Amino acid sequence: MIDATNWTKWPGIAAGSRTDEFTPISGTSGLLGSGVDQLSVVVDGSWNAGRKRMGASAVLRDHLGNWISGTSTSYGHGNAFLAEILAVEIGLNHAWELGFRSVLCFSDCKQVVEVFGTAADVSTFWARDTITRIRALVSREWKVEFCYVPRERNNAADSLAREASREGTQRRVWSTPPSSIIASLYLDANP
Repeated sequence: MIDATNWTKWPGIAAGSRTDEFTPISGTSGLLGSGVDQLSVVVDGSWNAGRKRMGASAVLRDHLGNWISGTSTSYGHGNAFLAEILAVEIGLNHAWELGFRSVLCFSDCKQVVEVFGTAADVSTFWARDTITRIRALVSREWKVEFCYVPRERNNAADSLAREASREGTQRRVWSTPPSSIIASLYLDANP
């Protein structure tokens, strides 16, 4: 428990080494917020072919990179791309539920960033209904920007998503980081 609450104080974690250093690809409409009020929502999805199950997760961090909350869940049959977009949905919904109105949403899937960071035509996407639902979520009265994060800086969200797809868990909300991702949080802060 001490590690889960004090991981940011471990030696070698630089104060300026945070996920919000990545350049946003593009933004969407909504209310503008200051950097102090801005939340980083780092998402990832996982497709477990052996179990025929998807997992999705989101790690919410403040403008300094401190843990705010996390969420993860599993879904039934699907694919890797659907798992990624479902991770965006659970992450943004969780941020909205917690009252945040200025969000940087990070994904290690460039196609997800493109689909939600632009007005790309998704009429031929088989997951267009899910994408449309998420676009409606983004169009609420808030500011959401989508950013690409390299895979090697997305370890914590990846770990939670893999765990959800492996275990088949229902939605979980993490007020403190689970012990299983402490090392991943350290890797994200120290590339």
